[in-house]
Amino acid sequence: MAFADSEDVVDALGRALSAAEDASVETLLDEATDLITGHLGCTPDPVPDAVKRVTARMVARVFSQAQISVGASQVQETAGPFSRSTSYASGTSNGSPWLAAADKVTLRPYRCGGGFRSVSLESPQTGKYRSYA
Repeated sequence: MAFADSEDVVDALGRALSAAEDASVETLLDEATDLITGHLGCTPDPVPDAVKRVTARMVARVFSQAQISVGASQVQETAGPFSRSTSYASGTSNGSPWLAAADKVTLRPYRCGGGFRSVSLESPQTGKYRSYA
């Protein structure tokens, strides 16, 4: 079950979905949910409003990227003879949802396990244990 629905995406976009967008919105919502679940390390139940907004925003970015160069580190255009060049920053994705840095900050309070783990290690030379966090 996706963390958001098509109406949440409409709210994030600020407009109605086109026929092509409507046909792919459910798949993209599922992909965004999978990415968020992987980032959080769990499935929140119930889903917080902030998680729902991030999910919808991720899908809205996919639909908006056709109109603007989202994630582009450089865009170059010339008028004649009609040239356009776009360079994308490392880690950006075209055609599928992605977690932006701001999304990760928004999701931080909902991570499971706190993100840090304590690990006890035994020294092979001394046989003594030491705890690292």
